[in-house]
Amino acid sequence: MDERRKRRMKIKFLAISLVLAMLATSMNARTVSAQGTFEKYGPRVEDLIFNVGGDVAKEAAMLENGLIDYMDWAVPSGKIASWATDPNIVMGDYSEAGWYEYDINLQMWPIGHGVMDGSATKYGGPAPTAAMDWTFPPSWDPGSYWIDYSDQRDVDARWFRKGLAYLTNRGAIAGEFEGTITPMETFIFPTIGGWANPDAPKYPFAIASAKTCFDNGGFMDYDVDGEREYSKHVTEREAWKTGGPVPPDVEEIPDIQLWSRTDDPPRAYAGAILRQYLQDYCSVAVDYNEGSYSYCTPHAWDDYDYHIYTGGWGWSSTPDMYDVLFSAERDIYPQTDGDNYNRYHRQEYDVLANNFKSATDLDTAAYWLDQCQAMIHDDVACIPLYTMSGSVAHRTYYGDFVGEQAYKGKTWLGFANEQGYGYYGANLGFSSINAHPADFEVGGTLRHGLVQSPDKLDPIDSESFYEAQILSKIYEPLVVRHPFDVSTYLPWLCSSFTQGLWDNNGRTCSKLTVNLLPNVLFHDNHLLTPEDVQFSYDYAREAMSVSEMAVLQEYDHCEISGNTIDICYNTTSFLVQSWVAGVSIIPKHIWEPYPPTLPGNPTQPGSWAFAPDEEDALIGTGPYRCFKDGVVGRIDKVEGEYYHLEANPTYYRELVQPDFATLVGGVITPGHSGRVDIDDFSMVILKYGHLKPWTIDPVWGPIADVNKDYIVDLDDIMETGARFGQTGYINGYPSYYT
Repeated sequence: MDERRKRRMKIKFLAISLVLAMLATSMNARTVSAQGTFEKYGPRVEDLIFNVGGDVAKEAAMLENGLIDYMDWAVPSGKIASWATDPNIVMGDYSEAGWYEYDINLQMWPIGHGVMDGSATKYGGPAPTAAMDWTFPPSWDPGSYWIDYSDQRDVDARWFRKGLAYLTNRGAIAGEFEGTITPMETFIFPTIGGWANPDAPKYPFAIASAKTCFDNGGFMDYDVDGEREYSKHVTEREAWKTGGPVPPDVEEIPDIQLWSRTDDPPRAYAGAILRQYLQDYCSVAVDYNEGSYSYCTPHAWDDYDYHIYTGGWGWSSTPDMYDVLFSAERDIYPQTDGDNYNRYHRQEYDVLANNFKSATDLDTAAYWLDQCQAMIHDDVACIPLYTMSGSVAHRTYYGDFVGEQAYKGKTWLGFANEQGYGYYGANLGFSSINAHPADFEVGGTLRHGLVQSPDKLDPIDSESFYEAQILSKIYEPLVVRHPFDVSTYLPWLCSSFTQGLWDNNGRTCSKLTVNLLPNVLFHDNHLLTPEDVQFSYDYAREAMSVSEMAVLQEYDHCEISGNTIDICYNTTSFLVQSWVAGVSIIPKHIWEPYPPTLPGNPTQPGSWAFAPDEEDALIGTGPYRCFKDGVVGRIDKVEGEYYHLEANPTYYRELVQPDFATLVGGVITPGHSGRVDIDDFSMVILKYGHLKPWTIDPVWGPIADVNKDYIVDLDDIMETGARFGQTGYINGYPSYYT
């Protein structure tokens, strides 16, 4: 390993070690970081509403006009200057954990040698015929062409891809959206930049270089009609360049099917300029299609009938995208929603990716990841573009809403600007459980923006970023990412976790041992058990969960002993903690009646007959619950407008003092007796109905308002009554789970 890499990884390793050491000594109800503070407990508001904008510009206008409190997107370029001086908006620095790319389909000629199911006419190209000399090496099989460069078409397709790489104008995108774009030449985004291989092949924007690549691949305008054709015959096509005859069997190439997302302005721009470069400067015909996420994405994820798609990935803190997105086993064609929808197949690469995934230390992982990056970017299996950067924003003050006048104008507190994820957050999103209006311990409504509506809400079947924003408030994993250090994980539904090894029939493999919290309830008040955890992992694996396939690829089984669970994997890997953080826990008692395959058709994993949204069964353990018409699990929504969740009343959280009254000499006086008893309960009853109770009774009012929402009401009676007879409250209110 070169010295630069050693220094780079040593710095990264030391940083991770220091954070882990600090967490080991300081983890409690409140963790302090260089970037701020966060609470493990919440939620602090009573309701969470997701308001749908439709696109980024409309969502930004909603924030500007006070209709939402924060966005699920970076601040648009045109708003950075004005919002920076707007007293009604708070800005925070942002560098996204994720990236955007030109996805390219390596099973579609001429980007790849393959022709999908053998019928290229289905995808706008000529059917292969003997006259066209369309031959395939032995490694080719219907639907999955393996790259080995033993065939001329294979070699030439790579030249075509390199031409596309040279047409990638990252500088133009960054200039068009000034202050919001950081160009990327690998898939290692800046938040985890220490993993990037600085020597991976690069393709600086150059139209002349792109033309040379197309020429080198035999893609030239042989009939001088203004569009390139193709010849497989190397000698003849080289001779044609210097005045020789047209090569035999020149063939038209299919129009390039380019699908460009318009719900995201930078992606829309990236698609538009690539079309211009291909058509206007390089004489390559493009069938250009643009539209929303729901219009464009199925062509990449479901139908695989695209050449180029303006894709994007939100990611975790680990650099495992080089395994997840490009290992051949991640291509599940003809099934839909495979992570490797670029459909890259190369046997030498799979060995590199497996070595990376199986590494047990950072140095070894870094070595193999360097090799993965070198091969992927030499093959141009996908073209990285940029990551979002700049700023994120939230409202400074609580807005003016009917029925919420008590909070109007109060300063918002508790927003957490998570590393890589901004205020919208990863996993559950700490802003959603910490944010609250000043002077209120609990109360009010938090309004969260969404660029687009989710297509479906299902912890097994959902796949989009927008769906995850809602589902992550309902369902939780066992561990979550630290909001201010994405390389570190926190115990969440467990009190602790430990990474170890197990004997897998003579092979040493990794496991994560978790100690499940004993008193966590699902929203329908069923107790979370170790069997729910085991069921969640087994079910998601068998169902080939769209959102969780990547982190379940190596999952083997769970072993249960009391509340201790060993989650066992089929390999050794430093990635185990991130894998566990990617699996949401679902209730066995709800999902078990619906097997992950259709009845009578066990050959189709990933198909099932249960839609929890439609069955009023969106029930998890998370900080918010679906609750409408008195039905737990039924979501209050209007498609395309809003999705409403309410605070989970049994979520573990840090609350205020319930033990506030004590009997002294026969007189009830303010003070702690160490027990929630009739004195506390009676004083809450006596002050019932007091609004801003400190103004009515400055002695008893503030402490009888147990949950500090500025009114003594039924909530205070319930909070006190639920703990009647319990002891140990002198030093504060414990979280629910203890």
